Amino acid sequence: MTVLLSEDFSGFDVGPLPVDFSATGEYHYYPAARYRGVWYDPMTGIGRPNAPWMVIEDDGRHRLLQTSIPETNRRGPAVLVAGEDGWGELDVTVRVQPLRPDGYVGLCFRYHTSRSHYRLCLEEGTALRLMRVYHEEREVLAERPFAYSCETAYDLRVEDKGGRIAVSVDGERQFEVEETYPAGGREASRSRRGRVALIAKTTCIYDSVRVSAQEEANAAFVRRRDACRRELDELRERAPS
Repeated sequence: MTVLLSEDFSGFDVGPLPVDFSATGEYHYYPAARYRGVWYDPMTGIGRPNAPWMVIEDDGRHRLLQTSIPETNRRGPAVLVAGEDGWGELDVTVRVQPLRPDGYVGLCFRYHTSRSHYRLCLEEGTALRLMRVYHEEREVLAERPFAYSCETAYDLRVEDKGGRIAVSVDGERQFEVEETYPAGGREASRSRRGRVALIAKTTCIYDSVRVSAQEEANAAFVRRRDACRRELDELRERAPS
């Protein structure tokens, strides 16, 4: 296995992650003034009253607190993204502790935008749900009753093998999904790739994120990435200076 991302937030200073909430952030790009590691928040410039992501210190370790709650977060979930668009088959594990029984908390994979991704979440205190989000469509791929506690952190794991998605919690397999796609393949191939993200519609704490890939899957990603870079270089060379 090749580890693509390993995060425990120990490299972050205690305090809010830098995010531009002004209208400027909606129309222009300015580099973050403070360290954000490999993460970025795609929801900029929407007038949120407080920082949605804060690093806290708890018994000597750093943890990532998501602060918004359903009553005030009417414009959608908080999202924090990392990785590469070309990532393919992945093994993703996120350790998260819900702090309220309403809303949902979890992870995204095959993430393209906040309107195009797959997500695995603990929801409303009662369920574990795997969902495909594509613009206004919400397709539940699998779910099961799962009564969880707000005093406990859970390891949510997705093993994405392209056409098969396996889900575990704390090392126990919960369900598997076999996907089918229409003939024609190109869009299906793209939909099986993407970044990873943390996603929450209620207050929670993230402790760690780990993303890995089998050697063959990682090699395929490297070939795709390098081909795209070569194509971009060729286009730049042909463009007038």
